[in-house]
Amino acid sequence: MKDNKIPCSWVKVLLGYDAEYKKGKKPKELKAANDENLVPYIDIKAFEKGLITKFAKPDSGILAFPTDSLMVWDGARSGLVGNGIEGVIGSTLMRIRPIVSDIRYFHYFLQSKYQEINSKTKGTGIPHVDPQMLWNFEYPLAPLNEQIRIANKLDTLLAKVEAAQTRLDKIPTLLKRFRQAVLAAATSGELTADWRLNSKFPEWKVVLFEELILASANGLAKRSGTKGKLTTVLRLADFKNAKRVYGNERQIILNVKEQNKYELLPGDLLAIRVNGSVDLEGRFIEYQEDRLEAYCDHFIRFRINTEIALPKYITYVTNEGEGRKYLKKSLSTSAGQNTINQTSIKGLKFSLPCLDEQKEIVRRVDALFALADSVEKQYRRAESRLKPLLQAILAKAFRGELAPQDPNDEPAEQLLARIQAQQEKARSAKKPENPANNCPNPKKPQCRRGFSRDQTTK
Repeated sequence: MKDNKIPCSWVKVLLGYDAEYKKGKKPKELKAANDENLVPYIDIKAFEKGLITKFAKPDSGILAFPTDSLMVWDGARSGLVGNGIEGVIGSTLMRIRPIVSDIRYFHYFLQSKYQEINSKTKGTGIPHVDPQMLWNFEYPLAPLNEQIRIANKLDTLLAKVEAAQTRLDKIPTLLKRFRQAVLAAATSGELTADWRLNSKFPEWKVVLFEELILASANGLAKRSGTKGKLTTVLRLADFKNAKRVYGNERQIILNVKEQNKYELLPGDLLAIRVNGSVDLEGRFIEYQEDRLEAYCDHFIRFRINTEIALPKYITYVTNEGEGRKYLKKSLSTSAGQNTINQTSIKGLKFSLPCLDEQKEIVRRVDALFALADSVEKQYRRAESRLKPLLQAILAKAFRGELAPQDPNDEPAEQLLARIQAQQEKARSAKKPENPANNCPNPKKPQCRRGFSRDQTTK
């Protein structure tokens, strides 16, 4: 039928009526090495990352080719569509081919439905594509020549979107490297080399971290209390990127003695004692809040002599460069987890500038990090705009707004009628055992034999 949202030369059909599809299956025999009698086995890893690690006989499963569309059928990424890869496909993939349409036009339409398919999967355990929803999508069938024009336009536009996404994807890594380089320069003296030339302050001296500590203690181990005051006890989950976050705090009743022992003050350093990740243990967080809060046994607290060292500068030393290498080497394993203790941390040896130079270092690092933060905000804005752009382009394409219509194109109705006639002729040449199999069932769009125009339109 006609639709006021598509050009008059188009028709809408159910997607299943213009699709041939077969779900993959895992072959009984797979080999790790290839030979001339085998083809690649396309599992989810091969599909997503192009990593071919197994091979199978061509007749052992469902073959796919580069002209096919492959859809992830099971799992968290159900509905994801990619280009076909020549080989036998695994059970998590569906091979899909158009009957009538240009293969690229058809492929782009499948891509345009990913978010909808993925958000409405079936299954209580492992999610999978809902076939009733998929094959009953309204599919805007354009004249064949126009499909080709649209696909050509999409090839160009989406290549630009992909190139922009590739460039954006590099920014987080570049920012991470920039911040690491700033901290490395800060703790080596390079960042303030010009400042020292114009000052009369002494050179850096080597110190033990233990010499800077006024007090230290492991965190609170208990998880509940009955007498005292309800107190927020911070866990690692209460920090993100070393910044305090709110909304999911745990509160425990603490008595006066416990409050005094585990109370945090602005400038205290919290060393991550245990978390199960070698990337986090031994990292320092500067506590900057001014409120009554305690800390759990995820942490070791260090209170620093601020007449000698700035807590923030110490975080630079411990979280990057030689200080970080030392702390990683100091990790031990207990009950399957990486841990670090006070003795190991106190043994950290590093070069320390005078207090005035530490202040200048912190000032310069803050300024450079503010610049990086500004770039990161711009990146996130661009990222948030780019993702909807892909869907907006695809939506425009399937409304007939991306490429011009040509009155000389054969209307989609005629294209559809000709294909239907060809299928009717092929079907009538056969005598099926059960005539009921020839009857199209509009509730089962996968039964495409003998469908009429009324059954293919909405």
